[in-house]
Amino acid sequence: MKIDYKEKNCEICGNLYKYDYRQKVSKYCSDSCRGISFRQRRINGLENIDFVICKICGLKFKEINND
Repeated sequence: MKIDYKEKNCEICGNLYKYDYRQKVSKYCSDSCRGISFRQRRINGLENIDFVICKICGLKFKEINND
């Protein structure tokens, strides 16, 4: 049986990936992107008080430093 794959862009990194359209549609290309998305949803509060948004990647962080 031939499996038809569809292509989609990852919501976190933007990479193009293939998925089996018959399965549950995945929004992420890998488990690491899925983990990043989960951690992003857990950061809440007021922007610039409780968290900041990176101007380069667009992700939320509690703080941005030189590390």
